[in-house]
Amino acid sequence: MDLFRAKDKLKSLPSVDVDRMRTDRLNRLQAEMGIRDIGGMLLYDPINIRYAADCRNMQIWTMHNSARYCLVPAEGKITLFDFLTCSHLSSGIETILESRPGILWMNHLVGPNRQDLIESWADDLVDTIKHQCPNNRIVYDRLDSDGRNALEQRQIDVSFGQDIIEYARSVKTPEELKAQLHSAFVCETALKEMKNRQYQTYQKMTFGQFLSTLIRFWEATTLKQN
Repeated sequence: MDLFRAKDKLKSLPSVDVDRMRTDRLNRLQAEMGIRDIGGMLLYDPINIRYAADCRNMQIWTMHNSARYCLVPAEGKITLFDFLTCSHLSSGIETILESRPGILWMNHLVGPNRQDLIESWADDLVDTIKHQCPNNRIVYDRLDSDGRNALEQRQIDVSFGQDIIEYARSVKTPEELKAQLHSAFVCETALKEMKNRQYQTYQKMTFGQFLSTLIRFWEATTLKQN
């Protein structure tokens, strides 16, 4: 299937109501929180932030740098603490109440100021919890022990809660099922196109060029194994 036909095929699939998908996801997560009497959920994992708020930023970098987080209350909209000067990324997303600059306290960015910034981070977060969450029972997906200790010192009941968001997304909403059809079709089309182009490239090679390519591949594979 050529790319023009693929585009036409994609248009024929059921359309996805993105606004409804965002709202349904947040409702799913808050329902799971309500079952467990959780006041709020602190998310740092970019995959989880994308699920709850549908707002992404530096996905790969924030997988190993705690530079972006959000607070999901048991009821109401999300407060997003984004990287500096990035509030425009959440503009118009109906699941987000507010986007404000987050307080970062990674050692390689703040050095000797780390402990002071942890205290500022905890004060800011606790103030938000008191205003938006029905109780002080907060769960998190990823948090250093220093951050957890700072919250507990401020009478916040903190525990691990990755399982809650896993339960939430284990059941797909109607709009998510439509979105999966779109994603699967785009991926399958791209893989077929890559395979066809690779085959055409090999067809144009002389036997010597093809053999040289195989040898380089074998050498690279052998080096990785050793």
